[in-house]
Amino acid sequence: MNELLASSRNVKSSRLGFGRFRQRYLWLAMIPFGIVLLIVAYRGIYQWQAAKANQAQIEQYAKAGVPYDNASMQKQYLERTHSEGYSDWARAIRLSDFGYGINSFYQIPIIGGEGDLPEVLIPDANVDQWADEALVASYLEEVQPVIDLVERASKHPTPVQFPMHFQGFNTLLPHIQSSRSIVRLLSLDCEYAYSQNDTARALHDLTLMQSTKAAFESNDFLVTSLVMNALRRIQLDSIRRTLTHCAWDHSQLESLRELLAAEDDISTPYREGIRAERAMALVSLKDLNLGEIFGLVGKENPMARGAIQPSDIQLLTKYYNELIDASDCSILDWKKRAEAIEQRVNTEDRNSIAGMLLPATAQVISAAIRTEQTRRWTLTAVALRQYHQQHETWPKQLSDLKTLGLEFDDYSNLTGEMFGYEVDGQTVYLWKGNEYAKEKNHISPTRPAVKEDSDQAKKEQLESYLLKMQSSLR
Repeated sequence: MNELLASSRNVKSSRLGFGRFRQRYLWLAMIPFGIVLLIVAYRGIYQWQAAKANQAQIEQYAKAGVPYDNASMQKQYLERTHSEGYSDWARAIRLSDFGYGINSFYQIPIIGGEGDLPEVLIPDANVDQWADEALVASYLEEVQPVIDLVERASKHPTPVQFPMHFQGFNTLLPHIQSSRSIVRLLSLDCEYAYSQNDTARALHDLTLMQSTKAAFESNDFLVTSLVMNALRRIQLDSIRRTLTHCAWDHSQLESLRELLAAEDDISTPYREGIRAERAMALVSLKDLNLGEIFGLVGKENPMARGAIQPSDIQLLTKYYNELIDASDCSILDWKKRAEAIEQRVNTEDRNSIAGMLLPATAQVISAAIRTEQTRRWTLTAVALRQYHQQHETWPKQLSDLKTLGLEFDDYSNLTGEMFGYEVDGQTVYLWKGNEYAKEKNHISPTRPAVKEDSDQAKKEQLESYLLKMQSSLR
């Protein structure tokens, strides 16, 4: 009997011990579960706070009249542009399209299909300069009504309003890209006219290039600023090509000086473009099919998985705001600040939404810097021609151009280095920094040159930063 009682007590004790053991480990198992709940709650609160901050930021944009979605971008575009002149410009685009799309920026498909321009423009109709002059002349005669149409369109207020359907990053800008064809056509007509010593027609074409740029320059997209930058480079290249052998008279050189006047703030179009990029990013991040829009379905990144959180949008907006706020300085300093911001993104948030959507701002600003320095270089060349006309000799140094109203900034680059200048008898050489070199802004103290047996690419590079001008027309 005693043995049965003892056995019963042992069984009860064993059950009580197992129960205590189970309760103890149940509590231990709940600890990580509780930690997970805390993490989830923290993340939820964090994302809730980020969503509130994003909404406050949107309200701030709306109050300031800054675009933040498709509707506000549309509103800004309509307010900045003019509906008059659309039909003329749209028709000019259609008639000047070579059918090569964006490649028409590089090709002139009317000279035996090659599009080669004369190496040097000589303002003399008796000099054989074109690969097939009869074909060039015939083509330009046939498209003269298009140039007349551009002139008529240029009388309208600018910038001109084109039909636009704003869809975030899917917004199409065919008219912006097609503006290259108009300016390329004008460039061809300008250079041919100059080679025939028809300087009035050439100057008219250069003026129409300026008008075309103004018509399309709404500054609502970063790509718009980049294309307008390209149009300006075409015009600058044509002006310089007419200066090797000069047939411009005094009043025409003054007109060229006016075309080469400095802009009030070269940073403004790019600042506005980044604001537009930010608005397009905010629109696209709201799209449920974001992965499909960017072609990222099935890839290992948050955009493809749809794992976009309010904090991702907050981080992206923060970087966009930093890039815009960093522009309150010279454009060179803005480039340095943009590089620092992009370096931080690549280091700290490389795989974030910000790392994927932020534009390469420093490279975009570099394009603006190159164009501004090319404008100054071209302006200096025109002033040298003016000086030679007035004094029948070249100036001994660039500082002598101050007598023509030029300041030091006009004949130096943005870093304060004076352009290179050399007089060799009746010929002068003017050069700026080599954009293809590692030190892009550095101006060589001696005249740059390439070997005679260098390939054509290197010779063309040299022509992009070294200008040769001669006293005579031949």
